[in-house]
Amino acid sequence: MAVRRIAVVALLLGACAVACGEDPVPVLPPAARLAPAPGTATAVEPVVPPLLVVPPPAGAPRKPCLPCHTEYQPSHVYLPEANPDCGAGGCDGECRSCRRYWVSLAFLAGGSQKLGDIDRGHECGCQGGAGYWFDDTRTLGLDVGWLNVHKPYHEIFFDTFVNAPLTVTSADANVRVELLGYERYRIDGLLGYRYAQLHETLFVHSAGGFAAEETTRNNVQAAQVGAVGSYRYGAYLCEVFGKVGVGRNAESVTLDGVRFTDSTMTVVPEIGARAGYQIGEGVFWTVGYTLLYLNSVARPVRADTDFFLHGFTVGFECRF
Repeated sequence: MAVRRIAVVALLLGACAVACGEDPVPVLPPAARLAPAPGTATAVEPVVPPLLVVPPPAGAPRKPCLPCHTEYQPSHVYLPEANPDCGAGGCDGECRSCRRYWVSLAFLAGGSQKLGDIDRGHECGCQGGAGYWFDDTRTLGLDVGWLNVHKPYHEIFFDTFVNAPLTVTSADANVRVELLGYERYRIDGLLGYRYAQLHETLFVHSAGGFAAEETTRNNVQAAQVGAVGSYRYGAYLCEVFGKVGVGRNAESVTLDGVRFTDSTMTVVPEIGARAGYQIGEGVFWTVGYTLLYLNSVARPVRADTDFFLHGFTVGFECRF
């Protein structure tokens, strides 16, 4: 019955179209009824671009960094968003790439062990260092340091003239590896090589015509291990270090033109500490203390003995 009704309706529609002078409406199959009619505009589906893949983080997540101000006052209480503590977050708290290079230079003022009854008094010299980190994580780097002190000495005791100059030179190069890092604290290990030289002369001339001269020279080449511990708080920096070198000492003694040589085992420890304050972008003023010790070295008018040099330092460090 339903089919007959559809046929009758179609015939009636066709008859009406013929009466009105129009083409009869064709009967379309159900699938064709869903397609758009020819010549009509169709709505264009918007093309959605594929979602971009979020890249994975390059390294371990870090705390948000804050601008580093140098007017930090430890006695003040700061709001979290205005805290100028640049020792935590980012790379030393700075909103920039890590500073891989560093160079330091300091003036040293101190003293050394006496030579018998001869006290040379205050001695001055220079101390410096430099280094480079191989990557931004600062886990592996190269560290070098050097120290030089030269002290002339002239004295007249009654009718005797004494000349006893002193020269101390030390240089070391180390591979530096991060051992521990926690917030503001950091400990690095050192493994490398040290060279040290101790050169002394004692010349004595009396009015009676007696004269004698003795010169000693110690050249130490040693394998070295050590550690550096640092603490950063705001614009302040604190650092302590210790190094121990063990190696051979090629010593020579020249007495009135006659030279004697020998070789002994020598231990060369060095310890020190310093504190710094940041005065600009990567620039610190520093003050510190250094002690260098040489075991079993030759000195004028004395058999193999020990020698030490120590002093306070004032200088700066630049990181870039």
